[in-house]
Amino acid sequence: DLIWHTMFELDPLPPQWVEPLNCSAGVWVPSTWCRSLFQRCGVTVPTMVAGYGVDHKLFFPIDREGREDKPMKVLVWAQGIVGRKNPLLALDAFLAAEFAPDDAEIEIKLNEGMGQEQVKGPNGKPLPNARIIAANWPTSKVAEWLRSGDVFVYLSGGEGFGLMPLEAMATGLPVICAFNTGMIEFLTGDNALLVPSTEQRPNVGYGLRFAGEYLEEVPSKSETTRHLRWCFEHREEARSIGLRAAKDAASWTWQRTGKLALPQLVNIRYPA
Repeated sequence: DLIWHTMFELDPLPPQWVEPLNCSAGVWVPSTWCRSLFQRCGVTVPTMVAGYGVDHKLFFPIDREGREDKPMKVLVWAQGIVGRKNPLLALDAFLAAEFAPDDAEIEIKLNEGMGQEQVKGPNGKPLPNARIIAANWPTSKVAEWLRSGDVFVYLSGGEGFGLMPLEAMATGLPVICAFNTGMIEFLTGDNALLVPSTEQRPNVGYGLRFAGEYLEEVPSKSETTRHLRWCFEHREEARSIGLRAAKDAASWTWQRTGKLALPQLVNIRYPA
């Protein structure tokens, strides 16, 4: 029995996917949002949900107590400087907070070759408290970098699941996160600072790749800025959110995923 394991990040599902998916015994997606998207767009075979897990040997929490007298370090993680994960929107929100250089700093982690290290402000001069890291790191170094931060900002316009913010949560980081698509699977108002969308817009890259119009969410810049200011003014309370996030993330393991997936896989069969 052929079972597809796949996902999609934007809306709608590419129409050319529907027929091949419906020729299978079933589909495995990582979030209930994905399942709803697939079914709404014409997938009729059984569609099961079993999300992802965190490697807690690498992404383990630390308590950030005692760091309040140091600049608040804001982390942003994306593949490239432009695209669906919106690192530039996170940078704009950080700049709008008007932190003094000694109060807060921001680091944006990208893949190698996907951005320059220097970040310039509106006046064209380099910003002393903003930096881009464009490098390919092993997972262990990414986890170490996450533990070095005080706040994590993730303003993705769409995710099939969204493992990156969940891994950040697992390290005890307070996460300011877009509340949309697959990320709704694990985000709550108790374990993260949620950012609503202000609108939807076509994603040009997806439109060219899949020959159509695919909409991504646009997270609110003003709400992100407000959350950043709150985190700075309430360092201890923000730290408490991160510790709650780590407890919630601890339940997301690959063992859990396997136990959840196995009975669903066993029950999927081609029609007689």
